[in-house]
Amino acid sequence: PHDQIEPQFLADLVAETVGTRPIRRAVIGVPGVVDYDNEQLIQAPNLPQGWIPYLSDAWLSERTGLEISLANDADLAAVGESSFGAGRHARDVVYVTISTGVGAGIVLGTRLMRGRYSSGEIGHTVIDRRLLAEGLDGTVEGLGSGTAMQRMASEAGITATGADLAALVAHDDPTATEVWNEAISAVAAGVVNLCWLVAPQMVVVGGGVGMNADLVLPVIRGLVAAEGPN
Repeated sequence: PHDQIEPQFLADLVAETVGTRPIRRAVIGVPGVVDYDNEQLIQAPNLPQGWIPYLSDAWLSERTGLEISLANDADLAAVGESSFGAGRHARDVVYVTISTGVGAGIVLGTRLMRGRYSSGEIGHTVIDRRLLAEGLDGTVEGLGSGTAMQRMASEAGITATGADLAALVAHDDPTATEVWNEAISAVAAGVVNLCWLVAPQMVVVGGGVGMNADLVLPVIRGLVAAEGPN
């Protein structure tokens, strides 16, 4: 979005999306750090940076005619999973998304854990200090996201990405499997850290990469069992 977007364009888009249903309010999930006090997105490394100044409750509300509230997408997923999904019978739930980036939302005592800003940003936590010292990306996201996996696959001579890469892993391609497990192990390290920090009863994994449960969960469960709290 930018300041040239006509309000009618967004209003028409809303009408096309919701049809004739009487919608007055909407919550929009965004992949980044949300300032809940000032009702705006302030940091989103996986979005075009020119979008950020316009992703606010006020800007979107004015142009859609709806009462808009922005929220971190992983926060929303955590609330959804803890209220209606896999974590609905647990009190303390962590939701982890593995997709273009890696993020998390934390629900403790059935309440979303956040302050002024969205929290649970495990993707930006450092798990490889040596890479960091070399000026490289040693974060969970830098080593374990779908973007990182695609880079690692390319470096290993694999042209497949996304679902095609997962299919290679499912068919026991040795190079693809090595890349996959290395990336998911980085995410697993972030999950272990979260488990020590907040001691959830359940960790729910989602996102484009995370949806490959049979290829993802065994790696995460193995590291959590070995290194996480008992």
